[in-house]
Amino acid sequence: MKALTFFIILLLFFPYSWHVDDFSLREDAFHDVSIETWYFEGISQNHSFVLMITYFVGSVTIGYYIYENCNLIKYGRKTFHEFELSSSHPMLSINENKIIEGMIENDTLVYRINFIDGDNGINVIMRNITRGWVMHDDTMWLAVPDMDMEGYVYVDGIVHEVMGRGYHDHNIFRFYSPLISRGYADGKVMLDGISFVWAKILYPLPEKFIVLSFNGTYHIIHNVSIHAKNYVFFKWHFIPSSFEVYGSDEGNEIKAEFSSISVHYIHLPLINYWRYHAAVKGYIVAGGRNHTFSSTEIMEYMRY
Repeated sequence: MKALTFFIILLLFFPYSWHVDDFSLREDAFHDVSIETWYFEGISQNHSFVLMITYFVGSVTIGYYIYENCNLIKYGRKTFHEFELSSSHPMLSINENKIIEGMIENDTLVYRINFIDGDNGINVIMRNITRGWVMHDDTMWLAVPDMDMEGYVYVDGIVHEVMGRGYHDHNIFRFYSPLISRGYADGKVMLDGISFVWAKILYPLPEKFIVLSFNGTYHIIHNVSIHAKNYVFFKWHFIPSSFEVYGSDEGNEIKAEFSSISVHYIHLPLINYWRYHAAVKGYIVAGGRNHTFSSTEIMEYMRY
């Protein structure tokens, strides 16, 4: 109890101050810290997927989730104790098979993903469109917010071609995060050449922000309101079924309504996690242009 009180006081007097910067492939590589995750997401017309890699105490766990028309149809999770992680660029190899690798090809950031579990798996290439960024405080959040994605997902031996949009992020957490944090909510909108990522961090001092990417630049918006709405009882928890997001400054403005289509609940020790497929409508004003959108996106809600 004394340790918990100390960390809360520490946060109250030294609140988190996020800042956004360019990132390098080395920052997207292995850091050998408490908890480290690499997250990849792809959305195409009928199928979507998430591949998540978690490093913790000398082991790597790979979780894959394949969705059809926004509903989960196949998933699996495996833990490995023998693997190779690179500290120079994002790369995970198991039994000499490269599961993920990030590289620069023809001046473009490219990720290759290939994880096959029996008759199921994901084999895709993602090529970056907008500017990636990294945020630092006591933790790290690196994001590549909008990529062209193409390849295949395998479900019970049946091959499904996927072509659409991809997203990647890389997070570093400290072992004491569940003691001092309540969790977070985040989401994104990926358009052709313009995107934004929003987050609401549920610390004792809540923080909200939007990172807008367009024309090869990024911009962090702090004047943001994010409202969780329309709570429902799901898997023994009350959770929001929609989020309203608004932000504006320096001539940029974003407004979006995220409404749940489906919810996938994942429970891990100390963690309750909900992954939403959401119908999103709204607009972006950036660079003197107005972009309206109506799309399907994936968002997250996590509570420690």
